[in-house]
Amino acid sequence: QLSPVLQVYTNVAPELADQYGISVAAATDTPFYDYVMYIPLQAVSDGGNVSAFYAKAAYSPDEVANVTWQASMVWIVQAALDQYVNCSDPDHPDAATCDIETQTTPVQTYDDTFRITGLNVSKSQNVEIGIFGTPDSPNEDQPLFNLAFGMAAAFLNNQHPDLQEVQQRFIDPSTPIAERWGVTTRVEVDYSTYPHADEGWAETSSSKVGDFLNTYYQTGDDPSLLYAVQQDVGAFNMDSQAGQPLDSFTVSMDTIHTITQRSVKLNTYSFQSSQWVGLSLNETLELMQERYPDMTDEDEFYINFFYPFWQQGNTSIIAVDEQEIAPDEANDEEILDALHTEASDTVSEFLEAIEDIGEVYIAIRSSEGAIGKLWELIQKSKNAQGIAIAVGALVVFAMLITTALLWAQGGWELVGKVSEWFASTLLTAMTVYYAVEILREAKFAFKELLQLSELSKFGWGMAVIGLIVGLILIWSFFGAFANSHSGLVVGYALAAAIAQTIVTILFFVLSIFDITFILVAIYSLIDFISNIFGYDITGAFTTWLTNTFYDITLLVHSPPDVEITTQSATMATPAAGPVPGNQFLLTADYYGVIDTENGGTLDDLKKTKLDGKWSGSAEDGEATASEMVNPQYCYQVSDSERHCERQLEMRYLLQEAKRNMALDLLTINTFVYVAQGCPLIGKCSTEVETTVFPEDDDQDGIEKSTVTLYLDVLPATLDDLWNWDQLNNPDIDGDGLDNTSDPDPNNWDHDGDTLSDAYEVQYQSTRGTLWNKWDSDNDGLGDWDETGIASNAGDPDTDNDGLLDGEEWWHENADGTWSGGWMVRLFETESAFTVSDPTVADADTDDLLDSDELSGQSSPWAANVAPALLTVASPNVVGPGGRAGAFVKPGDSVSWMMTIFNDSNKAISSTVTSCLPSALIDLSGGQLTGDVAAPLQIGSCDGGTQYAWNFAPPTELGLGLEVTATL
Repeated sequence: QLSPVLQVYTNVAPELADQYGISVAAATDTPFYDYVMYIPLQAVSDGGNVSAFYAKAAYSPDEVANVTWQASMVWIVQAALDQYVNCSDPDHPDAATCDIETQTTPVQTYDDTFRITGLNVSKSQNVEIGIFGTPDSPNEDQPLFNLAFGMAAAFLNNQHPDLQEVQQRFIDPSTPIAERWGVTTRVEVDYSTYPHADEGWAETSSSKVGDFLNTYYQTGDDPSLLYAVQQDVGAFNMDSQAGQPLDSFTVSMDTIHTITQRSVKLNTYSFQSSQWVGLSLNETLELMQERYPDMTDEDEFYINFFYPFWQQGNTSIIAVDEQEIAPDEANDEEILDALHTEASDTVSEFLEAIEDIGEVYIAIRSSEGAIGKLWELIQKSKNAQGIAIAVGALVVFAMLITTALLWAQGGWELVGKVSEWFASTLLTAMTVYYAVEILREAKFAFKELLQLSELSKFGWGMAVIGLIVGLILIWSFFGAFANSHSGLVVGYALAAAIAQTIVTILFFVLSIFDITFILVAIYSLIDFISNIFGYDITGAFTTWLTNTFYDITLLVHSPPDVEITTQSATMATPAAGPVPGNQFLLTADYYGVIDTENGGTLDDLKKTKLDGKWSGSAEDGEATASEMVNPQYCYQVSDSERHCERQLEMRYLLQEAKRNMALDLLTINTFVYVAQGCPLIGKCSTEVETTVFPEDDDQDGIEKSTVTLYLDVLPATLDDLWNWDQLNNPDIDGDGLDNTSDPDPNNWDHDGDTLSDAYEVQYQSTRGTLWNKWDSDNDGLGDWDETGIASNAGDPDTDNDGLLDGEEWWHENADGTWSGGWMVRLFETESAFTVSDPTVADADTDDLLDSDELSGQSSPWAANVAPALLTVASPNVVGPGGRAGAFVKPGDSVSWMMTIFNDSNKAISSTVTSCLPSALIDLSGGQLTGDVAAPLQIGSCDGGTQYAWNFAPPTELGLGLEVTATL
């Protein structure tokens, strides 16, 4: 899983980090900052197209002095990692003996390039929030809208009443009706104060609203609540940074001006799945359709306008830096007069009744309603983990190779000691098995040798041959051993060879005689049976005889005490993480203790040494291992105790990205010790011996002594990780659709309309979007534009006004050209461009559909109720005092022009008349020019001459048509 965060190095860690889902840790990789914060980034998307990310952090007033940030965008890679738990055999964990537990853990981070598109530093204080409800009318919002308009006029635009005073007005039953702005029903109020807006809205949305609704409403209700807020806020943003470099910002909180802001907004709720849920705007409007099924078009217009208006919220500013800029007291009587209408039972009736109130709209200057954002918490995890590495050492002394130890108890006792040493140093049982196998294989070889000797019992001649063969084998083996070894072990091997020779000759002599042959046969049977049960009678006798001839004593304790502690694993460059090119480092402290025994002296102890080293390996091409050799220190603790230390360090240079890369680690131990050998006849001697385990050429032993570590090595870049074939990416194109259900899994936007395939599939049934068509309904308007203006991408004429959605809205076509809208014909020769709303058939409610407006070249935004008439007389001059007019004397010529432009909502089909005074003589002209030629009739009128133009069909003056007559 990839999670985007803003990684911020800072000198101050906010106390409120947990409340904002921010992880904070000590900054160990830089000396310039004390902390590193990981702030969750929230996607800012439109139609499934993520265009930006948003982050937020909060500091308390005591923390804001001299806060510095150094920020970068980072993607955190979280992986589901399996581990063995509750193992019945912890030394040998596997799927059969353990439970498998999966934990999601951060394993890597990737830096990404980014640019700041917006920066806002705000401060908030003195926050007051009031919740208003009308429980006696839970499913009728008329009283709440009455209250909203009253508060908009009074609370939003005056210092008084403030929020506490508004609350008191509705608590006190004696409050005059004017101060309640005509609201007669019961109003319940919850009033609270907070130090910061975030805290206020967090508590309000998480508990206050639910408690309020549970207290005053039934679960079958769909009530609305009104919120009123007052707060002191200030903000710094990038708009004020003209001239400063965009990679650095300096903000002084003291210079941020504080405004006192008030706002009022409304939300509707429904009880769903055992809890109260705030309805979206679309859900609210659908609820109103159900609540008022008999709404007229005008009713629906008011509902569709004012519910979105109040859900967004109405905001005003009443003071700046504590300087009041709004009037002191509201005139409640005037507000009541403006709101007081004939009795209205529904919201739409109330809104229609106050349509012309000007005082209310003065207050509506902005619409900055706050949008609460829900934050996802990043699971907090510590990246540092201990990696247990089972390492250790085993010393196989030279006397183990001698034949005496191959026969019986002496050797098994030593193996037992070795086993105990393994347990104390965390070694695996496989290494013990290796040591046992050395003895076992050699022992079987000598049993075969003994069996050859026993073959000589059959027949005198065969017995002699068997004796000779047996002695040759014994002394050949001794010669080979002595040639490759030296010191005490050779003396002990000589004693063993003599003892075996004696036993072999003894068996030969006893086999010659019949009576003793039977005894030898019975003994052999008993020896065979005892071997089955793990006891070798012949071996025990041979060992005793060998030890009689030559006794070896270790002058220091064997095996020595070894501990491997302070194990750690890290990357050479921690910030890069486990990627090719980085080195994986293992370190541990190797610590050994050597004690004297059996009469060993200080001089003997000084000759000893215990050392360890690591040998690493990996598959070719995946990683290369190299040991870093650090100094070894051996020192005397006392006359009888010596300590040896070394820091072990192994480096694996990672070369390839791979899951579960196997890194082998072998611990090799070297023990230098002192032994004393005493023959049956002769003088004892001491010797310094060295043993190494495992031996370099013992591949079986190396394999069984090797610890395998598994490391997930990730690709070096974010793009490589996304396309990594070793991960199962369920959504390779990142559009929100699983590959198995994605119609085009390799392209997030198949049709190129900038809406993601997932978005179009999700909203196909409600918004008509098709994942494989740029323009789903072929109306000329792309799905992206339709989504932006809330038209239906699956309906070519969303509002059924006779125009395609693409004809109504100015838009870019798929080929890069632009179209939509039309030119509105104004009076005379003027014109202007306009568009219409594809979701509303008659936005100006003049009974002309937008298609009629297009035909008549009129505006869909201005009601067309009467045609335009222009009359002009000339000569037109400006007289004294600035008055314009036609100033003539008798005998002068006068011209008069009349123009009619039909921008009304219906055709002109009646007669238009004009009565000219009798002072005007010798009249001429009057015929119409322009779009139609209505017939002219000239007659008399009271005091003059009448000109009449009959626009009866077929010469009616249609919408958008113009005619002119000149006399």
